[in-house]
Amino acid sequence: MDLKRYTFKEFLSLSDESIIDSYLFVLEALKPLKTLNKKPLKELINLSFGEVINAKLILTQPTKEGLVELIKMVSNLKKKQIYDLSIYDFYGVLNNLKEQVITINEMEENNLVSKHTSIEWEMVDGSKRLSKYGVLNTIDKLAKGDILKYEQIEKLPYQLVLSKLMMDMEKSDIEADINNIKMKKIA
Repeated sequence: MDLKRYTFKEFLSLSDESIIDSYLFVLEALKPLKTLNKKPLKELINLSFGEVINAKLILTQPTKEGLVELIKMVSNLKKKQIYDLSIYDFYGVLNNLKEQVITINEMEENNLVSKHTSIEWEMVDGSKRLSKYGVLNTIDKLAKGDILKYEQIEKLPYQLVLSKLMMDMEKSDIEADINNIKMKKIA
């Protein structure tokens, strides 16, 4: 099958599902692009905490408008320019963003999981019960419960927020280690 070099806008207007599926098979396997029109794309990790949250949400629940906004955020292109991108460039950038989110998620999973668990917390199923609030738990923790600070937290650089969360996790683990030592001395 010969693949035509559609623009993103043209690709969206296709109605033949078999053609779309054939393209998607190829497009999703494209090498991620780190540049567009010879200009480097912004890396998600260098954006604000709120922008990274938004990028993750867009990529897990993609809409045409969301994907365009996301590419606009990392490329500084205007919407019309994004719709005029070749479908190969569009998906190359999209694949780059997906790869970055995977890396960020792995970094969070590897660095933000405590080595200590609370039996009481487990008994009341605390993590499961609060999981429905998603990232709001993190924002609330950083804002120390002050809802008026939520927007300020979202504007902070993602790397700073991640470092703060990692530091808090380490402090919590150290405190748990000290408490374990004290308990052993008592026993």
